[in-house]
Amino acid sequence: MNKNDWIKINGYYELEMYSLHIDSIALMAAQAIGLKQITFPTDQCTYHIEHSGGWKNYDPLEKIRFYEKKPTLDWPAVMDLGREMIDTKKAISVNKENWGLRDEKLMEFSYP
Repeated sequence: MNKNDWIKINGYYELEMYSLHIDSIALMAAQAIGLKQITFPTDQCTYHIEHSGGWKNYDPLEKIRFYEKKPTLDWPAVMDLGREMIDTKKAISVNKENWGLRDEKLMEFSYP
């Protein structure tokens, strides 16, 4: 996604919780405002690499204990939000006006 479209959807939701489903919310926001998705041929794609010790390796009890410690978005809530955005054709944002690093001064480096 280019920078201008990223700004139109107000980036990822910045919530004080585990970031499960924020990719889905961003895609739903993009669809709601009419952005088009381009699907590349398989040989032109990069895929997420599974990391050892990741979520997939947790047993059911470990997953429950994880949720017990960290607030998390549940899928039905995400789906309701997505339907609302798509029905209203608006990207709903929970981010503050200064989302991202807008007010931060970042040091820039130049490489030889």
